Amino acid sequence: KDEEKTREAIDENGYFHTGDKAPKAWVGKNLKELNVRAKLGVNIIAIERNDKISVSPRAEFELAKDDILVVLGDYDSLTLMQET
Repeated sequence: KDEEKTREAIDENGYFHTGDKAPKAWVGKNLKELNVRAKLGVNIIAIERNDKISVSPRAEFELAKDDILVVLGDYDSLTLMQET
């Protein structure tokens, strides 16, 4: 695993959440364009940028290079996202 992909945990319901850098292919795109819930089965619940956290970011939120995504999904969906 890439050292950029850090903080991962599992909750009591079997869902994983992770704090990973935004995949390079996602930089410059907004959440609506990416449509990750439909395509990958994950939910971006917060985004950390420059030590500020945006909780429940809007669809128009455009991802930047060093954004850290807090994502919720099952193990397979998160694995698929990390391979993007």
